[in-house]
Amino acid sequence: MSTDKDDFDISAKEAVTLYHIILLQMQTIKMRSLLWMVLIVPVLSNKSTKKLKFGCLEGIFTGFYYLEDLNLSFNHLMDLNSMTFRGAENLRSLDLGYNHIVVINSSLLRLVELQQLSLRNNFIDHIPYDEFDSLRLHLDTLTNNLTFGFEKKCRLRELVVSHARLENPNKLNIGKLKQLSNLVLSYNEIRYINKDFLSNVYRIQEIDLSYNRIEYIQPGALKNKVHLKTLNLSHNFLTGFKYGAFRGLIRLNVLDLSYNRIVRYQKEILEEAEHLNVLILDNNGILHINYSEFSETSLSKLSIGNNFIPCKEISLLLLVDYVDVVGQNVDDYEENVNGITCGNK
Repeated sequence: MSTDKDDFDISAKEAVTLYHIILLQMQTIKMRSLLWMVLIVPVLSNKSTKKLKFGCLEGIFTGFYYLEDLNLSFNHLMDLNSMTFRGAENLRSLDLGYNHIVVINSSLLRLVELQQLSLRNNFIDHIPYDEFDSLRLHLDTLTNNLTFGFEKKCRLRELVVSHARLENPNKLNIGKLKQLSNLVLSYNEIRYINKDFLSNVYRIQEIDLSYNRIEYIQPGALKNKVHLKTLNLSHNFLTGFKYGAFRGLIRLNVLDLSYNRIVRYQKEILEEAEHLNVLILDNNGILHINYSEFSETSLSKLSIGNNFIPCKEISLLLLVDYVDVVGQNVDDYEENVNGITCGNK
């Protein structure tokens, strides 16, 4: 039996008709997940050059009341039709990544149960966030920077824009996402955080800026973030901070500064976050640390391995009450004190 690729070179209309018949026979099962990538790929053989439009899928999901997870990624899908997802109103997760989508259509608004939407690696340059209510959107690796429309009150709680080669986070105009509580901008090319970053966003609780190129945080850039609990600045190019960098973060609980270029522990600046509980400083270039600086502190855990701190200073630090001093990824053959690397790396 021949298995040549040309055997699969059928028109999109014929393919969808065929798959519709197959799917209709499967509707008797309470099907909760569908990896559509497996079904559509044969349509996109080397000989076929036409891009598949969502219009070809109109009505294909009729009756799929139990479908909760739909993966349409890695196809040549171009646009959304108002009837595209009719019959699949109980979808909770929808992956439209790696397609040719340019415009977000209101058909998504019919998916009232949708909790997770992936639109990564398309050609979208505008997302009408004001029309989405509490969706968890994954928007990583977009080919263009995003802009926002806000004719209505936006209730977006979580925004993920990673692997997008983003240099200036202010271009996202995140300040208008006033209900935002969780922001992930990891794996980008951000170099600085200024006072316009997250202006007017007062309910933010978690910020992940890891794996960027951040060298500078302007004093006051995070002011009024009184609900912020976790701040991840690991894997950046930070060497230190100016007064006011953490001022006003009265509820900050966890601060991750690992894998930067910090050379000095700045007690006076870090204490601006007066209720900081966990501080992670592993894999920096810190040369010295004075145990007496921790005699009165809110910290309960300090992770400080793999720096240049003399072993004697680490030993004294371990004597401080109430602070659990730890390290990360210690090699048994490296010089260490209680699992914390010390001395010359």
